[in-house]
Amino acid sequence: MRVRLRTTNTPSQSPFVAGDEVYWVEYARNQKKDFFEAEHKKGKVLHILSGHIVIDGKPESGASGGCLFNAAGEVVGIVTWQIQASNGPIGIAASLAGPWWPEAK
Repeated sequence: MRVRLRTTNTPSQSPFVAGDEVYWVEYARNQKKDFFEAEHKKGKVLHILSGHIVIDGKPESGASGGCLFNAAGEVVGIVTWQIQASNGPIGIAASLAGPWWPEAK
């Protein structure tokens, strides 16, 4: 899978919601012959919560610190970690757009 990216000087200002597709790149680290070979991955946004994007994919350790892109190729987050939920793997990215803290009432 290839995603055409356009470069901007600012993070995405486009709204994104649960169900939107997101993309990231991770790098193989298992064997010498494949070391640091890029793999393009795709997932969907499950939740956006307090500055974090929860995705239905499982970013491997070679993805940490990499960009999370929306379908327009804009950077919407930074891949930070993954966890095995009871019904499958999920990934977490720090969001570069949207609220980080609910507004005080």
